[in-house]
Amino acid sequence: MDLTAPAVGLQEQGQAPGTATPPGHPGVGGVPRLGPGQEWREYASGGGATFLAIVFTFPLNKAMFRQQVHNISPVEAVRQMLREGVRHVYRGLPSPLTMKTLSHSVMFGSYTQYSRLLYQNFHPALSKYQCKLIGASLAGASEATLMPLERVQVIENAFHFLKYLCQKATSYLLDLPFVSFQC
Repeated sequence: MDLTAPAVGLQEQGQAPGTATPPGHPGVGGVPRLGPGQEWREYASGGGATFLAIVFTFPLNKAMFRQQVHNISPVEAVRQMLREGVRHVYRGLPSPLTMKTLSHSVMFGSYTQYSRLLYQNFHPALSKYQCKLIGASLAGASEATLMPLERVQVIENAFHFLKYLCQKATSYLLDLPFVSFQC
C-alpha cells in the first residue's frame, strides 16, 4: 500500500457499495473512520497534545518573560529559575493548562466531526477541501462559543491596559505648563 498517495474511500478502491468501513481504515474524505462511540479519541488527542506542549514549554515561556521584564540574559533567567526550584517554575501553570487543554480538545474533536459530517452529507456539492475548511470554521466557532475563558482574560487585560494608558495620559496632560484646568 502506497502511504504517500492520498487516502480514498473503499468504494473507490473497489469495495462493494454499502459495506462498512472498518475502524481505523481511511474512511470518507481521507478521515479515519472511527467505530461507534469512539469519537472521544479525537477530543482526547487534542487535549493530550496541548497538555504536553504546555507542560514542556511553560518553563521556556517563563524564562523569556523574565528576560523581557527584568532585561536580563537568558543564562541569568535560567539561573534564577533553578535557584527557585521546580515548584516555583511551574507556579501559575494550572490556569493556562486547564484553559488551553479544554479549548484545544473541543477544537480538535469538533473539527473532525464537522468535517466528517459535511463530507458524508454534502460530498458531491462540496469538495473534500471545502468540507475541511467549513469544518475548521465551525470548530473555531464552537470553541469560541463553548470556551470563552481565554477571550474573557484578553478583554480583562485590555481593559486594565487602557485604564493604565488613560491614567498616564491624564497625568501627562496635567503636568504640561500651558494646560490649565479649572474646576
